[in-house]
Amino acid sequence: MKKNKISDIVFGLDIETSTIEIKNSENEYCSFMYSFCVSNLDFKTGIYKDITIGRTYKDLDKFLYDLNNKAAEKDIDIVIYIHNLSYEFSFFCNNLKFFTSNLESISEKDFLFLESNKPLFIKLDRLIFKCSYLLTGKSIKKLGDEIGLQKLDYNYKKLRTPKTKMTEKEIKYNFRDVEIMLKSVYKLFKNNKYMKSVKDIPFTKTGIMRFNCEQNKNVNERTEFINKKGKKRKGTLLRLNNFICHQEKAKDYSQIRLWQNLFQGGLVYSNPKYTSDVIENVASYDFKSDYPYQMLYRYYPSNFERVVENKTEKLFEITRKLTYKNFVYKKFSDSMFNCVVEVKELESKFEFYPLSTSKIINPSKLKNMRNCLIINGKILKCYTPIKMYMSCVDFLTLKVFYNFKIVKCHYLEIARHYEPSNKFKLNSVLYNAKKKIEFSKYLKIIEDQNEFKIYSNDEITDNDILKEINDSSDYYEQLEKIKFNYQNVKADLNALYGDNAQHLIHTKYIYDVEMREYIKQKETFEDYEKSRVKTSYIYGLYVPQFARASILYIAYKFLINDLPVLYIDTDSIKTINCEKAEKLVDDFNIIQIKNLKEEFRFTKFGILEKEYVAKKFTSLGTKSYITIKNGKLFATISGLPHASQLYNKLLEYYDGNFEEMIENCYHYGVMFDSALVKKTTSIYNYNTHKLEIGKYKETVTSGAVLKDVDVTMRDFTSNIWLLYAKIICKLYHKRFEDLCFNCKITGTLENINVEI
Repeated sequence: MKKNKISDIVFGLDIETSTIEIKNSENEYCSFMYSFCVSNLDFKTGIYKDITIGRTYKDLDKFLYDLNNKAAEKDIDIVIYIHNLSYEFSFFCNNLKFFTSNLESISEKDFLFLESNKPLFIKLDRLIFKCSYLLTGKSIKKLGDEIGLQKLDYNYKKLRTPKTKMTEKEIKYNFRDVEIMLKSVYKLFKNNKYMKSVKDIPFTKTGIMRFNCEQNKNVNERTEFINKKGKKRKGTLLRLNNFICHQEKAKDYSQIRLWQNLFQGGLVYSNPKYTSDVIENVASYDFKSDYPYQMLYRYYPSNFERVVENKTEKLFEITRKLTYKNFVYKKFSDSMFNCVVEVKELESKFEFYPLSTSKIINPSKLKNMRNCLIINGKILKCYTPIKMYMSCVDFLTLKVFYNFKIVKCHYLEIARHYEPSNKFKLNSVLYNAKKKIEFSKYLKIIEDQNEFKIYSNDEITDNDILKEINDSSDYYEQLEKIKFNYQNVKADLNALYGDNAQHLIHTKYIYDVEMREYIKQKETFEDYEKSRVKTSYIYGLYVPQFARASILYIAYKFLINDLPVLYIDTDSIKTINCEKAEKLVDDFNIIQIKNLKEEFRFTKFGILEKEYVAKKFTSLGTKSYITIKNGKLFATISGLPHASQLYNKLLEYYDGNFEEMIENCYHYGVMFDSALVKKTTSIYNYNTHKLEIGKYKETVTSGAVLKDVDVTMRDFTSNIWLLYAKIICKLYHKRFEDLCFNCKITGTLENINVEI
């Protein structure tokens, strides 16, 4: 993207759309724009203005051309924020001449699609379209709540066209969304002491963290270092970090492929033995800032050297002495390695199956219940030889939790060096850790006060936060402001890892106007070699590997002490609440604290804290569980919006009988009606239609169609879930008819209905 001067006046754009069913044999739907509104906000003065409202694509085209011409006259670029740019772009790319004409000749530096139908930004001549959702990570309603500007009500079901007369209330709704968006971005900008102009605002939340660390002189200190030619140079820690990251780059395409395959598969696990059972007195332990902890204390590998001869023998040699204790060693092992290994006679030692099928090369050769047993992507047994991608952490997981025999090591690379995090990374973690601890203290002070108060510099030492809190009008505004700042600091801390978790060779997408589809353009290894690297893929790979190692250590300790591992979700683990579990966790925390250097221990990162004790717990598999804790029901169910709210209403329906509610409404085959869950899915189908709706007649190309969909949990009409259910019933002596039967939940939250 050509870097011209960027205007201080930032625009916001929002559209409203309708969808109509096309009466043809294919039962198509067409979505079209019936209104748009534009506002702007001066980022120097903070002055917000409603600019214009229009009804047609022709109106919007004229506005964009006029704005672009004014920008060209002043020789500036203008930023236009759109909340969820992906959605609006689907309407613009084929219907606006400003877009179609510019997209045909756009430079590859002037756009980035994260994937098809998902633009991060697009620069068309002098206008830069950015996504405010990717920057803030929050809905308009949530943003409005944070800045005290309520999102208004609107009837989305009403069919409107550009000929439909809009009420003042509808116009106000349209403008309010843009106002919330622009004022939220402005608040983010204004509260950041490093952002001096609009050009400083990154594209994403992770970009904000990166920008803050780069600009902070306490993080990005000046230092001396030796360059690759052996000459002494002065520069910043960031420059040294970038040099180190560049040195860590993959040496060839095969290594890139290996690393990216190693990256697959997180540790999310639900014990199938207890599927649909109601278990009492369950403790959930949560890791405190586990990823930052790993960055503070672990040693990371680099300069991997490929072993050419006797790979299998070498693998035996370097893994012979590995035990479960290596999971928590600062230096994971004497020889850190990545490999492709073929194993046979694979079988789990415990009722705990952490090995993911994502590690398997050519998994299609596995036939469940014939030559293997797999439940929800986790391997219990494998009767046929399989080849797997494995890091040293993966291999130790295999060794600790499974019986197996090595057939052959097909690929082996061993790190020549492994070192602790460099100073820039350590400073970044420590700076954000201190801010998190400091802001947590402010939050507690204000929560305990429980009423409006003017605070002193002794109580809140951060002058910017102190002014913001004391400028509030009441206690609730003070509380919202400190919560907002605390959540931002937490987000910065978490993003330190996420900044490294990106693909090495990207698949680029470009929208082809003539074909009306996204075309993949894969970056080559030559492109990768030439690119500047500012992040470390080794950290992206090994931070979650090491975090997984920590949780596997405590899982192993539970298992050998006859405690079940009921559930694991990235950085938390659930087992039966008892003194034995408490003692094992306490012993583990002593190890974790000792692992940290003394100057890092103030963070208290990496320890397991008891998050809660659930009176009742039940799960249907990964990302699906319901608890009763502190007398309240909480439901976490992937793909089901407002799960807690829905299941609380179902509990009322069954007069508070939790077991009866679970038996009838929480199993394979439970279907929630679309009218009840209000879940939508986006369908991108760029077909052109001649619309005739009353007085409205126009030819338009459809944008994204939002359709209401039913939600079926663990849909047992699917062959995969049906097979999993059969395996669970066979292994754990459950009745299939108890685990899988049709159930339809309809109605409204006020009048819910269960049909079995």
